[in-house]
Amino acid sequence: QAHERLFRPGAARRIVQQRLAAVLLTREALHRQGQQVKVYKGQRRMAIDRVLLTPRGIPADPSLPWNLVPGFSPPQNTTTRTSSPPSPAMQRALTRENDSLVEIDDRDAAYVTLLDTRSRTVVAVDSRSRIERILAAQQGNPAIVVLPNPRTTLSAPHLQDVIAQSRHPWRRLHLFCLYQASHNRDAATLYPFRIMAEDPELADLRTDLGQALPHRATLTGEDHDHAVLPTSCTILLTTHATLIQSAIRITAQRIIIDDTDALVGRIAEHAAVRVSNDELQRVCRAEPDTLASIGDLITTIVTHLRPHPAYRERIPLDQICRLDLGRKLITALEHVHPLDAVVANRLQTLFADSTRIPNAPGVLHAQWLEVQRDAHGGIATWAVCGVSTDIATLFRQRLWEPYRQHIVCGPALRLSVEHHFLERALGVPTRLPFDHDVQPIRQLLVPTPEALPPLGFLNRDGWAKAAARRGRRHQCLRHGD
Repeated sequence: QAHERLFRPGAARRIVQQRLAAVLLTREALHRQGQQVKVYKGQRRMAIDRVLLTPRGIPADPSLPWNLVPGFSPPQNTTTRTSSPPSPAMQRALTRENDSLVEIDDRDAAYVTLLDTRSRTVVAVDSRSRIERILAAQQGNPAIVVLPNPRTTLSAPHLQDVIAQSRHPWRRLHLFCLYQASHNRDAATLYPFRIMAEDPELADLRTDLGQALPHRATLTGEDHDHAVLPTSCTILLTTHATLIQSAIRITAQRIIIDDTDALVGRIAEHAAVRVSNDELQRVCRAEPDTLASIGDLITTIVTHLRPHPAYRERIPLDQICRLDLGRKLITALEHVHPLDAVVANRLQTLFADSTRIPNAPGVLHAQWLEVQRDAHGGIATWAVCGVSTDIATLFRQRLWEPYRQHIVCGPALRLSVEHHFLERALGVPTRLPFDHDVQPIRQLLVPTPEALPPLGFLNRDGWAKAAARRGRRHQCLRHGD
């Protein structure tokens, strides 16, 4: 969040970035407790030496190597907010030692303050933005830590190679500061991956940081050794996706599965196997011309199957495999050189699974091509995805069996519990004790088709204007205007 607030386009960008790097370098100097910090000769060295290093008695030595510390790092937030009161229903659930289902109205997850710090608790939510709301409300709590996503965890050795190969001194300092400022070395917390603007400098930073991402979706080597969390961290915040995709075993007594209503609809997406254009470029080092030709084939296929483009499209792979262009795409992907063996096996499995029907009951079987467009209508990113697994078994293995106590909560659980939807979708037993917060009565306005025509691709603007007029008229009637 500090990066997003400080990064602004325009003429003042360089000054803002220099101040940001100075702040991060100061924190790094204090974090290393007097160890020498590498700076540059010339005007920047004189400025940093005079403002940051000399007052703290730290000698400046430009010959020192870039030593990245891959260990644990606490969250750093500059935004603060006043948290709402904790959920009363959650307060009652935390006093019990058995499993429970709770419908709560607690956007900031203020119940985190009520957790017993003598035992470790995992709090799993739907999105990174929800975690940031919790961190902003619980700033300064030393017991809180955010688990990094294994797919976006920066590798210290890889980033050191990127820094060593960079020709620009300022870019080296920038990458160094970004790594040290990232929370638990998760690249997803840094502004180059949070601000998807069409800016050349942002794109270059994303490319450099992307080269330091792991070649496998697990932590390995040195980064795996430093993935052990301090014993003082007893509240582990994480997203559903990180918990499902991570291969690291987490030791905790309790898990709170928040935003369960969202998890039901997205657990298959979190569990999906993916091969993206970014992975082909980063891991396989595919030639730009090869990736461009594959991108042209995908553009032609998407235009043929989806004549009315949307910002994000998902096309079943079996539809693509029946086309001549689809077979050309499969051949082009298989002949990417050099193709990593793991990536090649993943691609082969995805296309083979798209033409078969699973025999096992209860298995969710789906394979698709996912594309995302840019501001000009072209395809910005694409990925071949697929999932073929029993969702209830996956949920039980990753989010249920490793923990002794389970609290399943969310803002809309009552209907799911009454109609046994959670039990059918995730295998959560609905016979568990159920509690809920008293929420204000809400009105649902369902206009007739004559009053508000159905939404379609060709009448999106007209539908939006009609919906706004209808909402305004309803608001005036409520207030007697």
